Amino acid sequence: MNTLNIRKPELVYGPDRKPIWPTKEQYAAMSESELHAWDALVDVAQEREAEAYRSAAKQSRGAALRARLAGAPFGFIEDVANRTKGRQALLVAKHMFRQTTVCSSKTVGLVTAELERWGIDKEARNRAVASLAAAGFIKPDKSRGRKTLVTLLWQPTH
Repeated sequence: MNTLNIRKPELVYGPDRKPIWPTKEQYAAMSESELHAWDALVDVAQEREAEAYRSAAKQSRGAALRARLAGAPFGFIEDVANRTKGRQALLVAKHMFRQTTVCSSKTVGLVTAELERWGIDKEARNRAVASLAAAGFIKPDKSRGRKTLVTLLWQPTH
C-alpha cells in the first residue's frame, strides 16, 4: 500500500527488452522518495540481468557458445574481407561460420530465410558461394534439386 501518495516509478522496456532510463529532466524533477524508489527498481533490474547471466554461465560451455555466437572470429572475417569482394560474400561467410558452430559440423547447408533477412537472395548467395570457393574458404557440394552444402576449409593461423 502506498499510504504516502508517492508516485511509484515503473521500469519501461523498449523493443530490445532493455529498460528505458529517464531523461535528465525527468530525473531532476523526481523527489527524493521517488529517487529512492527508482534506485530500488534499478537494483532489481540489474539483479535480474545478473541472474540471467549466471544461469547462462551454468549451461555447458558448448551450449553457451552456440547461444552467444552471432558472427565469426576476427581472423576469419579479416581473411574473407581481404580475399573476396563485396558485402554479400562476407555476410554469407559469417552465416556459414555460425552454422558450422551451431551444428558442430564443418559441412552445413545455408539457411535461405536467414540470408534473405540480410537482403541476400538465391542469386546473390550463389555468387557469394562461388566467390568464397574461388578464394579457398569453402568447398561447395551442389546436387541438382538439393540444398547447397558447403564445407568450411578455413583454418585459423596463429
